[in-house]
Amino acid sequence: MNIAQKKQHPVRLCEELIALTGYDKAACWRFLKKHGVERPGAGSRRTFDPTTVESIIEYVSEHGVRAASQRFHCEAKTLYNLIHRRGYSHYSKDLLSLRQICSHFCVRYSKVMSWIEQGLLKAKREQTRTGRPIYLIEFEALQKFCKEHRNLLITRRWPPQRIRFLEKVCVCSEACGIAADPRKQA
Repeated sequence: MNIAQKKQHPVRLCEELIALTGYDKAACWRFLKKHGVERPGAGSRRTFDPTTVESIIEYVSEHGVRAASQRFHCEAKTLYNLIHRRGYSHYSKDLLSLRQICSHFCVRYSKVMSWIEQGLLKAKREQTRTGRPIYLIEFEALQKFCKEHRNLLITRRWPPQRIRFLEKVCVCSEACGIAADPRKQA
């Protein structure tokens, strides 16, 4: 309590509290906040609602951080921090997120989750720092799914976007049994 009441810089107070108690940094900041000491920059942190976060992350993956900062009217550093906090910063380009799979196949999230739960589509399940699960699909697993379970993808409704995506993902369209023009499919 005495440390929280000192008239020092908040970072110095936190460091002193860590050294004294042995608790981690997050716990010490929570304690200081409880006693009226604000973390520097905490008041200016921008928050986004969950749907906006997903669109920001998709936009960043397609167009880059600079373009996203102009579109969403925020600094690039804000977006870099958001991506880092969500745990997306260390993933390579050869993985697809569950949201990307849903948009490319024009299917619902629940449909893709059922494929994963049934073991038809292999996905890596990881967690962000906040504990939210993330499913990542490798291209090889996606190609295998397209080849082995084309009956799930080829339905009466053929969205053109699905056809274009399947042509790109599969090594060759014949391997998946998909004709370039849906009217040619018997």
